[in-house]
Amino acid sequence: MKSIRRIVEVRLLAWLAALVVGVGCALFAVLARVLEAQFDATLEGKARQLAFQIKQEPDGTIEAEFAPAPTAEFEAGHPDPEYFQVWAQDGTTMARSPSLGGADLPRPAAAAAPGTTFLDMGLPGGRGGRMIALGFVPAVEAADPGQPQPARPPPAPVLLAVARDRRSLDVASAGVAAALGGMGLLLGLGVVAAVRRVLGRGLQPLARVAEQAAAIDAGTLDARFPENGMPEDVRVISWRLNELLDRLQATFQRERRFTSDVAHELRTPISELRTAAEVALRYPDEGVRCGHDYREILDIATRMERIVANLLALALAEAGHQEVVAEPVDLAVAVSEAWRPFAAEARRRGLRATFETAPLVARGDPALLASILRNLFSNAVAYTPAGGEIVCTAGREGGRARVAVTNTTDKLEPADVSHVFEPFWRKDGARGDREHAGLGLALVAAFARLLDIAVDARLSAPGRFTMTLSFSPDSPDQISHRPIPDAKIRGASPSETRA
Repeated sequence: MKSIRRIVEVRLLAWLAALVVGVGCALFAVLARVLEAQFDATLEGKARQLAFQIKQEPDGTIEAEFAPAPTAEFEAGHPDPEYFQVWAQDGTTMARSPSLGGADLPRPAAAAAPGTTFLDMGLPGGRGGRMIALGFVPAVEAADPGQPQPARPPPAPVLLAVARDRRSLDVASAGVAAALGGMGLLLGLGVVAAVRRVLGRGLQPLARVAEQAAAIDAGTLDARFPENGMPEDVRVISWRLNELLDRLQATFQRERRFTSDVAHELRTPISELRTAAEVALRYPDEGVRCGHDYREILDIATRMERIVANLLALALAEAGHQEVVAEPVDLAVAVSEAWRPFAAEARRRGLRATFETAPLVARGDPALLASILRNLFSNAVAYTPAGGEIVCTAGREGGRARVAVTNTTDKLEPADVSHVFEPFWRKDGARGDREHAGLGLALVAAFARLLDIAVDARLSAPGRFTMTLSFSPDSPDQISHRPIPDAKIRGASPSETRA
């Protein structure tokens, strides 16, 4: 698998190479055109100089008043000869340079049309050349003074062609191409070195983060990636990784604490079970004691079964394997039925229970919702001081159906609220409680997530602890003036409590 650096490096160099080649080709085309234009301008200047020497006599004849050769380049035997040829309108040759040696230049098809035409052609001897074809009307020679002026025929255009070897132009173009190629090569090498150096330095912070990440394991989750002094993009990565490490560290700590709590919770009843069995075996003939021991063994086994059942229900809910059946549930009926098992215990302890519930219908799983409510009431009854108060309200607020259970407390502090949903967490001094293992509110949180119910725990006032269930506004809950008859609660998990 390619690294990010290699991918960025290859793609960046490819784009830069394409850019350099494109700019070089465009620059070469411009310079080559400039050189050709200069070459053509020189050629045109010589052609016009020759054209100036071609005159039309008063009688209509055309004369080319050339010396033996206008310049030395047109002479035969010159080492770098140039050529010219003049054609009349009918295509007959009027004059040619001695350098042609009797040969002819190719006559352009445009013939005597006024104007100039440039074209590449082959010179005598097979050399490559460039030619200008100049069509023009010669100037009329003035008649001698005192002579009668003859009738002038209409002006007759002629065609002049001047050619020269284009080797100088090709050499100059090749030089430009070589210079641009050399500059492009040097620029390419410089770009490669610069890109590799810049990318290497720019990705150093990311490489350091990778090295630190490779060194982190389950035993070093307290390590954190540096954020200060990092580039913005890498700083965001470090920040996100640190958040992930925070969550992982918290999860590992919860798992370790959970394992320790499970061992502690099961060790005590197992030890009691072993003690009761040993006593029963030591005194096999004492019927009364044996009956007491068997009852104690049954109680211990029941308590262990309740812990294991709650752990299994919690594991299923957190893994998302708990079956959920969504159907209308009358919250007032659900609250009433969930409270019924705890009413006698509340009266025995002198607790005042107040219910303010409207006939409100929400969608949810009746069994899971019943288990949630029973755990809330069990928690409230178990940890409300004798003579305290429990208040349950159900209604609508902000478009949501809400159920709140408030109880007085003399133990909970604000710092404790963040722990109430942790498995096996109980307020100090409650470890000896044989009835409650500290799984009730953990089940409430797990089941609420399955039902898309928001759960909030807070000290709503000094000495008053409130648990609020807020149903999703997307669920089609509504006020109902007709209670759902025979609300059925199916397969509820055992109720649990916690501080």
